[in-house]
Amino acid sequence: MTVVQPSPTFVFERHLYPLVFDAAHESLTYLLPKIGDPDRRGGFLCLLSLDIPHAPILTAVIGSVPCGKAAKYFELCQEKAGRLSCHSEHLSSWQSRAEPRLPMVSTGDKLGKWGGAIRCGAHRLILSFSGLPELADAALCLNVAIRRGWLDVVKAYEISRISSNPFAFADVAV
Repeated sequence: MTVVQPSPTFVFERHLYPLVFDAAHESLTYLLPKIGDPDRRGGFLCLLSLDIPHAPILTAVIGSVPCGKAAKYFELCQEKAGRLSCHSEHLSSWQSRAEPRLPMVSTGDKLGKWGGAIRCGAHRLILSFSGLPELADAALCLNVAIRRGWLDVVKAYEISRISSNPFAFADVAV
């Protein structure tokens, strides 16, 4: 008789959702004055578990997003997270970044491949954000990961150095 083993499951505890939202909103509030662009007021946050690849745990609006940009930011935050999940040796989507080339028809890539996603090592999570300038997207993710205890400051600093991120660790709001 064959015994069927239940497949492993991933559980993201329900009480963590508001904590992630709060950390993301606080990080956004901290970054907005540093960006200085009144048209950039928010974006989409994506949380991906490496235990369930290609299926985000969470994709949500943080702050405000212009209706005309919502679909683009939604797609980009998921693309960044998915791309980083495919590069196990990378800590940041910056490492596989590629701006769109003209003519875009030749690559089929209309939006480009941008920085703004980070790997939270031991927790097997990827955080991604899209809606701010790409280095600020990454800084928001680093700040959320530090606040939630998914990255220590040393690892976050290592990730920020990959892109020489001026928004991360300038005067971190931890």
